[in-house]
Amino acid sequence: MALSKYLLVVGLIINSNLFSQSSLINFLETSENSKIGALGGNNVSLNEKNNYFLSNPAFTYKSNKVVSINYLNYISDINSSSILFTDSSSFLGNFGIGVKYFSHGKFKFYDQSGNFNGNFYPKELLLSFSKSLKLNNFIVGSNLNYFYSKLFEERKTGILIDAGAIYSPLTNNKINFGLVIKNFGLIFYEEDIIPFNINIGSTIKPEYMPLRFSVTYRYYVKSIENNNISIGLEGILSKFMIIQLGYNHKISSNMKLPKSTKINGISYGIELLLSRFIVNYSRVVINSISNTNAISLSYKLKRL
Repeated sequence: MALSKYLLVVGLIINSNLFSQSSLINFLETSENSKIGALGGNNVSLNEKNNYFLSNPAFTYKSNKVVSINYLNYISDINSSSILFTDSSSFLGNFGIGVKYFSHGKFKFYDQSGNFNGNFYPKELLLSFSKSLKLNNFIVGSNLNYFYSKLFEERKTGILIDAGAIYSPLTNNKINFGLVIKNFGLIFYEEDIIPFNINIGSTIKPEYMPLRFSVTYRYYVKSIENNNISIGLEGILSKFMIIQLGYNHKISSNMKLPKSTKINGISYGIELLLSRFIVNYSRVVINSISNTNAISLSYKLKRL
């Protein structure tokens, strides 16, 4: 059982390019935010009080003095977590700071003769500072990110910049368009392919329907990664509860097991809005034998 579980994890990792030589920092594209995960894994156009500015730095503007904790159990002992804080001041305006940690779990290392040489723990870290402001119907923002990646003997650090915008043509925010340019920067001391990508999306809330639709397209520039589309649907049951359903084409096409008839790439979740607390839970169907689970907790701090 342990061997088969190990082989499953290794196969899934290789299939999803998590350890690809040309894409060692794909952890940047894996969202541990439960709501984003439930809506297909990527969303850049949610014009609401969502402080997950790692998806779109423009999200920082409407999230003021909020602390959020996000946790994702990806596959087996692979997991990701983040802590984000947003605030505003007369000097900085609207800003956010955050830290993201991605653990690939524990691996046993053997030499070519089959001798056990100990365990190693691949891990990656991201530190982010976000800034946003409003210009008429536009909200624009940027993230300054520092990352550290250690995958066995490979160590990489670098500086990356994200730039994003949200455009709301209507005052009631029923229609929103988002654009994000992610991972523009450099890796120190190494020549490697950074997963530089462009994301464009839209979120629409019909006037008399308790539904909200989102679609997001991700285009990779000079990368071996496949472009991706994410689709999300929210059902607004009340002002206290929202349910979500999503689809991720990349997961559906890349993670499907041979001879499997089960639909994969589907995600679903629930959001509870409890006074100053917001709780989200989501689940993503990777394939017929593997799923991911994520939970997010946001808390609105009192203004002093």
